[in-house]
Amino acid sequence: MPSQNKLNDTHFFVRLIKASKFRFIFAAGIFGITIALLFYFFQSFPIEGSSLGIDWYGIWLGLHGGVPHYGTGLRNPPWSLLPLLPLGLLSFRSSWAALVLATILVEVVSIPHRSLEKIDLPMTIFLILSYPSLRNIADGNLEVLPIAGVLLLLCSYRNQNPWLMSGGILLASGKPQVTWLLLATIAVFVIRTWPRKKILVVAMLTSFIVLITSLLFGREWLSALLTIEARGSIMDISLFSTLARLGAPLILSCAVWIVLLGSTIYVAFSNIDIVDHFKAGLLISASLLLSPYAAGNSLLSIAAIGVVPLIQKDPKRGFALGILINLGYLAIGHTSFIYSYGAYYTTIVVFAAWCIFAWKTRVMDATILAA
Repeated sequence: MPSQNKLNDTHFFVRLIKASKFRFIFAAGIFGITIALLFYFFQSFPIEGSSLGIDWYGIWLGLHGGVPHYGTGLRNPPWSLLPLLPLGLLSFRSSWAALVLATILVEVVSIPHRSLEKIDLPMTIFLILSYPSLRNIADGNLEVLPIAGVLLLLCSYRNQNPWLMSGGILLASGKPQVTWLLLATIAVFVIRTWPRKKILVVAMLTSFIVLITSLLFGREWLSALLTIEARGSIMDISLFSTLARLGAPLILSCAVWIVLLGSTIYVAFSNIDIVDHFKAGLLISASLLLSPYAAGNSLLSIAAIGVVPLIQKDPKRGFALGILINLGYLAIGHTSFIYSYGAYYTTIVVFAAWCIFAWKTRVMDATILAA
């Protein structure tokens, strides 16, 4: 039989666990330990001289020393790089490990949860282990920027928070080929629905940061942006590039481009000034297809912002799209096949996502209006 003192100690510990402050401190401690262990795990990977971090190496060179230097593979706008500059002070291996952790954390945050205490574990595992996710982690790409930015945009738009909106704009525009239509749509909705004082705060704060960083690094960034070697190549998933490789006449490509843009604008603006995960997925898919250049690694943004919420709300169509996104696993080991046909397949998947999100947006808007 345990002594009375031990029972009292046990009861005290139980009460302490239930205390809100202690729970927060305890959770923060466990979270910190987990992050440290994961960082040590990824940092132990001998990525130098391997295919891991192949994209990140050029970006890391551009961030080396904590100051952006374009012409190394770094092409993101200077204002979106502010949270990444500390990674330039780390070694290549350590910075890649930190980027991997940031990507995983943003993926976890991107999943809609019923509450903070009930994490949707199956969806979390699905997203982190999805083909686009592991491909981004392995290559060291910066899809973390648009995903984090879009999450801030969705949250700030619902709550009319100008500070978060400005942060969302700065991050989401880190890969403009992913978010340009979404940013334009939210800008119109904000002008329509927000008070002028809040709009002014967003405009002034965003313009100030963009102006300062552009004066410092804007010329170098534009020069790097206009010299993307992969534009129009076999790696380009944009609509123009895909149709050009298939031998389509320019007039047909222009007609398809105009029809897709018009259809996207019609669906996005036809009913209500609300931007949810489905409308965001629609606009991200359209942005990728209609951009002058887009790469297949941006499929992760569609998966994180649109596909996972779709699985939660509409499992039938969500899982169908989830399967299409993950079919890349079947081509592992067939490098030549992925190189020759990967971009074509990704374009098809992005267009399929556009179709599903367009339909889902129309249904959701009609449901809200009927209510």
